[in-house]
Amino acid sequence: MTDNIIRGSIFGLFGGGGPKKPKITPDNLNSRQQIRVLDLLSEGEIEGFASPSKEGLTQGTSAYNNACLKDVFLSNTPVLESTADSSDPSASDFNFDNVGFDVRFGTSNQTKIKGVRATGSPISVGVDVTKSLANGVTRQITDSTVDQVRVILDFPQLQKFTTKGDQLGSKVELKIKVQYNNGGFTTVKTDTVKGRTTDLYQRSYLINLDGDFPVDIRVTRETADSTSTNTVNTFRWNSYIELKDDNLKYPDSAYTSLKLDSKQFSSVPQRTFRIRGIKVRIPSSQGASSISGSYNQSGFRVTVDSTSHGFVAGDSFVFTPNAGATPTGTYTVIANTVTADQFQFDVSVSQTVAGSPTCTLAAFCSVDNTTGRINYPSNYVFDGTMGSAVFTTCPAMILLDLMTNKRYGFGTHLAPDQSTDAKLYENIDLFSFFNASRFANELVDDGRGGEEARFACSVSIQSSSEAFKLINELAGVMRCMPIWSAGSISLAQDKPKDPSYLFNLSNVTEAGFSYSGSDLKTRSTIINVSYLNMETREIDYETVGDDVTGDNPNQDDIDRQAKYGIVVKNIKAFACTSPSQARRLARAVLFSQERESETVTFSTSIDTGVIVRPSSIIEIVDPVRSGLRRGGKVKSATTSEITIDDITSVNLQTSTLGSNPKLSVILPDGTMETKAVSTLEGAVFTVSGTYSQTPNANTVWLFQNDDEQSQLFRVISVSESDGAVYNITALSYVSNKYAAIEVDETIEDRSITILNNPVDPPTNLKAVEKIVAINNKAVSKIIITWQAVSGVNEYQVNYRLDDNNFTSVRVLSNDFEIFNSSAGTYEIEVFAYNTLGDISSTATTLDFVAQGKTAPPSDITGLSLEPINDKDVRLRWDLHPDVDVIHGGQIYVRHNTIADGTATFQNSTNLVPALAGNSTLAVVPAIEGEYILKARDDSGNFSTGETSVVLDIPEEIEPLAVLTRREDLDNPIFQGTKSDTVEVSEDLSSIDLKSTGLFDDIPDFDALASLDDFGAISPEGTYDFGGTAGGTALDLGAVYNLELKRHIFAEGFIPNNLFDFITDVDLMTDFDGVEAFDSSADLLVKTSGNASTYSPSGTYTQSGGTEVTIDISNHNFKVGSFVSCDFTTGTATDGEFEITSIVNANQFKVKVTNAVSTSGNVTCGADYTPFQSFANGRFKGQSFKFRAKLNSNNVNQDIKVTQLGYTASFPRRTEQSTSNIDAGSTGTKTITFDNEFFTGTSALGGVNSSLPSIGITAQNMLSGEFFEISSITGAGFTVAFKTSTGAAATPSNRSGTTDTIKFGFTAVGFGKKG
Repeated sequence: MTDNIIRGSIFGLFGGGGPKKPKITPDNLNSRQQIRVLDLLSEGEIEGFASPSKEGLTQGTSAYNNACLKDVFLSNTPVLESTADSSDPSASDFNFDNVGFDVRFGTSNQTKIKGVRATGSPISVGVDVTKSLANGVTRQITDSTVDQVRVILDFPQLQKFTTKGDQLGSKVELKIKVQYNNGGFTTVKTDTVKGRTTDLYQRSYLINLDGDFPVDIRVTRETADSTSTNTVNTFRWNSYIELKDDNLKYPDSAYTSLKLDSKQFSSVPQRTFRIRGIKVRIPSSQGASSISGSYNQSGFRVTVDSTSHGFVAGDSFVFTPNAGATPTGTYTVIANTVTADQFQFDVSVSQTVAGSPTCTLAAFCSVDNTTGRINYPSNYVFDGTMGSAVFTTCPAMILLDLMTNKRYGFGTHLAPDQSTDAKLYENIDLFSFFNASRFANELVDDGRGGEEARFACSVSIQSSSEAFKLINELAGVMRCMPIWSAGSISLAQDKPKDPSYLFNLSNVTEAGFSYSGSDLKTRSTIINVSYLNMETREIDYETVGDDVTGDNPNQDDIDRQAKYGIVVKNIKAFACTSPSQARRLARAVLFSQERESETVTFSTSIDTGVIVRPSSIIEIVDPVRSGLRRGGKVKSATTSEITIDDITSVNLQTSTLGSNPKLSVILPDGTMETKAVSTLEGAVFTVSGTYSQTPNANTVWLFQNDDEQSQLFRVISVSESDGAVYNITALSYVSNKYAAIEVDETIEDRSITILNNPVDPPTNLKAVEKIVAINNKAVSKIIITWQAVSGVNEYQVNYRLDDNNFTSVRVLSNDFEIFNSSAGTYEIEVFAYNTLGDISSTATTLDFVAQGKTAPPSDITGLSLEPINDKDVRLRWDLHPDVDVIHGGQIYVRHNTIADGTATFQNSTNLVPALAGNSTLAVVPAIEGEYILKARDDSGNFSTGETSVVLDIPEEIEPLAVLTRREDLDNPIFQGTKSDTVEVSEDLSSIDLKSTGLFDDIPDFDALASLDDFGAISPEGTYDFGGTAGGTALDLGAVYNLELKRHIFAEGFIPNNLFDFITDVDLMTDFDGVEAFDSSADLLVKTSGNASTYSPSGTYTQSGGTEVTIDISNHNFKVGSFVSCDFTTGTATDGEFEITSIVNANQFKVKVTNAVSTSGNVTCGADYTPFQSFANGRFKGQSFKFRAKLNSNNVNQDIKVTQLGYTASFPRRTEQSTSNIDAGSTGTKTITFDNEFFTGTSALGGVNSSLPSIGITAQNMLSGEFFEISSITGAGFTVAFKTSTGAAATPSNRSGTTDTIKFGFTAVGFGKKG
């Protein structure tokens, strides 16, 4: 601690007379405190502070610690000036006094900093320290865990009075001594306290204890005790504090301890430290490369001779002599001594070694002590071995450390097992990190007359961050993109590299290549880049793109602003402390916006997609863009000759190969190899030298020369789609862009297209004349076409009629149309323009004779006939192809009653008014004979041919009534089954409901009008059709649709309501009888899909309930139907029961009324649906049963049915062909109907008594040809076409044609079999 000096003030005399004013020294001796601040610098071991490292000082020395203070900034002011001598700084070199400093560098075994977080309580002493005490005041400390002692002294007053009344300051000198284990006292503090204070002033002293215990602390007074009351300078030992440090060493954490005096700071100042950061592992210093040579030494200089050694000035290497006395060691190549086969270096021992002894030289990887750049010798070969950890600014090695370190990085996830280097880096592609490191550490111009690493990383990461974001930020420092592929992380760097794959239209999908660019409005012209200025320790800026004024403006900047305007973009250079690196970043951004902003997307097959990876450089030859086909598939190959797939579209030969012709192919191992082309004969390229492998057939090839080059792109994404297709997106790539970015050179664009070259006129010029519709009007036009010129998008057409003037039109396609053309000769010329708008020097010409609208229209085609009903048919035909028919023309439909195909348009008459020319159908009367059609254009010209179709109408047939059944006409009447409540009337004219009265209950027989109607009338009863005359069921022989019409006459009446039985005539109000509205009768029907005689047999089982399981093979029954069951054995009760479930084709279940346990044999009848009411309706089935149901809702009213029956008939049905049928080569065709017709049964009209009627519509019969129909059944028929001679109408027998006959048919019959 430095002395506090208080200087008094001198007061002079005023004017020379008067008494002197007493001098009073200010009372400015104040107590002050100190603070200790710990700052964490880094997680992980750091190299140290920048200044001592650059000065080459050793850690732990006082010089090193002094130099550290040059890099410690308090409120942005260094503690020690940078110009100070670190070994012996002067007091004036310090900007702050009493700054205590200590540091630990983050090693795993570092010691603690003493005094950090010390604790303790004051121990009172309270003894005045006087000179008279020869041994002062002593206290002993016996606790061996005490690390420090703080001694606190009190100064009650310090001042001196003179006889003149002056009040001055005073001083006292003291010493603090320490004795370890009675080994004698040693002075550790000597202090002189000066100044003036009128109240208590206190001062403390910190004593570090570093010896054996017990420890004695002694305070002595060196100044004589005051014997005068005018001098007050006594002091007292107030107390002391035994301090014990916390034993925290903070391993693997670099931190500092600063002790600051409150005298110089009103608050804790901001601290800034300039350090050389975390040590990270870099590639092994020696690597895998070594070369041999010979050497000679003269003095300190050694000259090495080694052919093509590869060293450059500044390279480090390990020198090992095989003979001679030059010492082995690590040396550096001296500048200006390097040739291709020789270089020199200096050693520390001067001697002479002659005779050129041999030696071994190993390239040595080292770190520049000043910049942190890794120096890779030009012949250094990385063998996959990582060296020790050192400080470096290499972004690749810093990123590698962050990804593998478990303490502060992502090592827990990416490198969980770090037992060996192989385990540590098993998920890391070390070689990609090394390659990125090598490129990053290459020297480039720093713009200030020196050189620096291309990319350097200096950053303090002080907060947690998302892994993805931080990895990408660090990778972005060196223009890298991290990629996870094949189980490891690799770096894809934007640096000069050769293409690794090629694409053309033969190895992409049909969609080809799709290009897109950035919006011009978003392109910046001025870039402001922020970076950390290490001199000012503040954010600084570099601006690029604004050099448009002054004596030497930048022309690129001028052109850029003229094109896009002033668009400013602010970006941050992450981890950048170099203004030159910041400027290079800005130039890279501008360059990418202008030259690398185009994106291409395309899809390719799986065999290519799995090879191409992100960051790969690919070549693309796209004929759409280049104007030439310069790529395709290899047809066959040797190592020196490549036969390509198609030479015709390539348009090359040996004489036109151009400058520096090259042919690239993909080899069997997936690599691309390029060779110079020597000759091209036909489709065979011969290359200079040989390919390393024989290319496979169907691999891809690419040709280019200096004038016709491929496009270069960098792949940015590869994604799988649908399993077998890979989608690739790539960004335009300029291989020599770093010359523009780093040296600001102007680079030329690649010549990727010939579309800007002068072009030839088109070829294959043709013209045709057509009639088209414009505003629904037919107009003639001439259509001119030509073969498109590759790469040409615009043409000029000149034309004139006869000798008139030319008309010139520029068009964007390879066709042109002249509308409203007139008859005459047209002279036509066509020129071509290139992409720059230069016209071809010559034109392609053609003379064309226009005809006009004089040709007759085409014949009508596709005529067919469709019956609609009995009276109408629909004619259909194709839309006419001629525009002058569709617009303004007409379709004529005529008819002739001759049906043999000999009618003509001339001898026929119009059937309907002429139709519009765009008609394709007409509904006309169905008249037997021939329909004939012609087209007529808007000029009145008829088509030369005619189109016709013949209609042969079958006879009309009414519906077929197969049965009319009347139960009331049988003799005797109503022979069917009657329920207990139905009876035949006494007069045998009807059936009615019975009464419920008993014979024994009749009180007066003479009073009854009818014995049958005594008592209440039954509420209901049924009558089932049957008997000898009609049978119990109607059976059609198969399932058909049947129309049923009921016949029933019923009348309600009141029994015994006769005039003779009226006892009081005066009481009658209605002599006609009371109306019987509460009784009725209905006719019911039930159907079955089986024959009425169907009676399958089987077995049954009843297990105590009312459910019976019946087993009958192929029973053909349905759920919900009712079946009669005759249980021939067992005790089950016979009856008609509902089928409740179908178990399978051989088993079903019914619900019976009696619950028993039994089994046996059973015979069933046909299953029928429940009875349903009908009037007139259509039903489907094979068997039908009928029932009459009589009802009365009034016990006094009855119903009598006098007529009861039904009529069963089959509706007439028409079946016809839906399209023309080919009669075939024999002229005979057998037709099978889609659905059979009913033709009668033995019980219903007789077998085949109602065959269908057949009509034939022939489409192309010749005059005299006819047809015969035979073998008509309900299922189909046969038609045979014959010539006029009666021979079969085969193609060979037909006169004038070899066509087979086409026909349609119409069959009219009854019923539809189901």
